[in-house]
Amino acid sequence: MDIPMTEDLNRLIERGTQPRVSLYMPTHRAGPDTRQDPIRLKNLLTEAEEGLVGAGLRRTIAKDQLAPVWELQEDYEFWQQQSNGLAVFVEGDFMRYYRVPLPLQEFVAVTPRFHLKPLLPLVTEDLRFHVLAISMNDVRVLECSPYGEEEIRVPDMPRSMADALWADDREKSLQFRSFASTARCDVAPFHGSSEVDKRDEIFRYFRQVDSALMAHVNESKAPLILAAVDYLVPIYREASNYPVIAAEHLSGNPGELRPEELRERAWEIARQGIEATIAADAARFAELHGTGKTSNRVDEAAVAAANGRIDVAFVAVGVQRWGRFDPTNNTAPLSDEPNPGDQHLLDFIALRTYLNSGTVHVLPPEEIPGDGPVATIFRY
Repeated sequence: MDIPMTEDLNRLIERGTQPRVSLYMPTHRAGPDTRQDPIRLKNLLTEAEEGLVGAGLRRTIAKDQLAPVWELQEDYEFWQQQSNGLAVFVEGDFMRYYRVPLPLQEFVAVTPRFHLKPLLPLVTEDLRFHVLAISMNDVRVLECSPYGEEEIRVPDMPRSMADALWADDREKSLQFRSFASTARCDVAPFHGSSEVDKRDEIFRYFRQVDSALMAHVNESKAPLILAAVDYLVPIYREASNYPVIAAEHLSGNPGELRPEELRERAWEIARQGIEATIAADAARFAELHGTGKTSNRVDEAAVAAANGRIDVAFVAVGVQRWGRFDPTNNTAPLSDEPNPGDQHLLDFIALRTYLNSGTVHVLPPEEIPGDGPVATIFRY
């Protein structure tokens, strides 16, 4: 998986000086269907070339810009290392691609801005979660979405309780020796107590794990789902400062589960929390509707998004609304058909809300509250 980070999105949404190509397609991880994926990309590249020519580029320049993607199309090894979907972005001599665990639909757009809404489920907090599989002898951390998982190495995280206690006792020993040296007295070396309560040792171990995890995830709001034998779970909860630990956990020895099994079982827990959050936001929208603090209008939502006013945005997947935000007049008029300089306004709303620390729910059109492809709750 190649998961776009916030800095990637910031780079991709910057206004460019040339027509931009956004290309999406489904891919296959293995099997005979992988032979069809390069053919699908070839057809989409032909469509993208025509789009660039239609945007005013000479055909030779259009071909040059797409040349790095044509190289991928002919790379056999590249197609053997795919996920569920491929997203490609091209502007001038800039090209970036992401192999993502999303079941993407075929789509090509040549517009002044990249079309990024299909990637939002990967980066919005409401579809991401972490799994901490922990036992006395092993620690694993997974970064997950409903579509895939990645097992990660967290810097400075102990790999077992023995590892944690050795490091902890070594630090205490060094501190003690430093004190004894400074005091210039003969003191017996520190060995620790042989009667230390087992629970206290586990607590110390979990403190180290949690400290490393917190440093890695920083201020993430993604929930943490614990996978451990039952008696360890309350000790970890007590030791942890993680902001959102799911109320339920995966019970049993996590060492017996593969990463994909951990993710699948954890998703059932994470999904309940996500659905509850979406339902609560939808109820809040219904309560505030008609007070001036909500909107189902795309143009109003685009202006609010540009000004950082949106707290929650519901945006329909697979739906396009063309237009252009005009910062001079602070308006966002819609177009029936895409005109030169137009952009996908639903894309614009979702990205601006996300980058301004708002909540974005990317949902099927029939699940959007109210009447329309967007529903927003304003901060003020």
